Amino acid sequence: MTATNRERIKAVLAGDRPDFVPVWAQGFNSVESSRRVMPPETLYQDLDNYPAEGVYGFGPHEPAELDKVIAYNRYTDQIATGVGWGANFDFGHAGPGEFNTRITERTPNSRIIEFETGARDLQNFAPPFRHQIHRPVQTIDDVENLVLPDPDDPARWTGFAADAAYFKARGEYTVGWLNGFFSGGHYFFCDYQDFLAFLLEEPELIERLLARLGDWNVRAAKRMVEAGADCIGFCDDLGSSTNMLLSPTLYRRFFLPWHAALAEVVHGAGGTLHMHSHGNITKIMDDIVGSGVDMLNPLDRWDGMDLAWLRERFPKLTLVGAGIDKFLYDGSLDEIAAGLRASIDICGRDGRFLFMDPGGFPEDITPERFLAVREVSRAVRGQPAG
Repeated sequence: MTATNRERIKAVLAGDRPDFVPVWAQGFNSVESSRRVMPPETLYQDLDNYPAEGVYGFGPHEPAELDKVIAYNRYTDQIATGVGWGANFDFGHAGPGEFNTRITERTPNSRIIEFETGARDLQNFAPPFRHQIHRPVQTIDDVENLVLPDPDDPARWTGFAADAAYFKARGEYTVGWLNGFFSGGHYFFCDYQDFLAFLLEEPELIERLLARLGDWNVRAAKRMVEAGADCIGFCDDLGSSTNMLLSPTLYRRFFLPWHAALAEVVHGAGGTLHMHSHGNITKIMDDIVGSGVDMLNPLDRWDGMDLAWLRERFPKLTLVGAGIDKFLYDGSLDEIAAGLRASIDICGRDGRFLFMDPGGFPEDITPERFLAVREVSRAVRGQPAG
């Protein structure tokens, strides 16, 4: 009997051998790329997270749309199914566990989006880039004056439990996405340079901000797991290609306690915790694993993350990404196959290991190239074609 995705990933997490090495795909980085590559029957309504100007988010889905989400995941070999507003399109950035966005201004080539925190970004389409234009926190008084949405507002969760139940009944592994703590601080509240300066110069501001953000995150995570999410995923990019973005001392003072608190709540509600952190974070790996994180990505070898060392030192951590690098799609098909095999040679096929593409599918990938890479991946990982 063929395993379901939910059974498959549970086997991986338990350290049991799945029927093939699964993929947790980051997916496409733009609606345009997705529409160009994916079959029409997989293009569900949340493909564009901004359906109308001035409107926040999405409500519940019709079953036909949920079936499209499943079809989308099958086509991309995606083992995890995000639950909530637009949660399958953009890795880690959708659903009631994150601050929602709406369009406030639009031109033919750009739009300004506003978060529920009051932060605003400019998104340009051609060439594609994103630029921060406003962050609401510059002083400690700004922290006290923040008006945040209620994470327990029933309207925020309309349809979440029903969607999670629908996916799980069809064998899908469900994920609810959450704001980060370090990344969340500069995504939604402070200018990035200011945020780093505040860590050193205004620690009380950081502590007060994290008290508000952290409490919001923990409450939202608990609600998602209790409503049916198997897993909570969150983004805290803590490293550059060569080193940490902050000292281990600052990480342990400000962010490690919140990671541990989040893990405790998620585990207590019966869920698992998946952390995304780009860069070389070797110096705090013991802390991250000790906090209770169950899965970690992307572990890009170009960032100096030593896969063999990680596998040996943290045998119970599920490695997601595991040696694949950001240039995965640039090589020949033979080079891609060799890279995948090299990771399997280190991690084996006996669980606690998932593939992931660190940067998502390239903007210029063609449908033909996508299918060719997918077939190579399936052959190496042992996944049946079709």
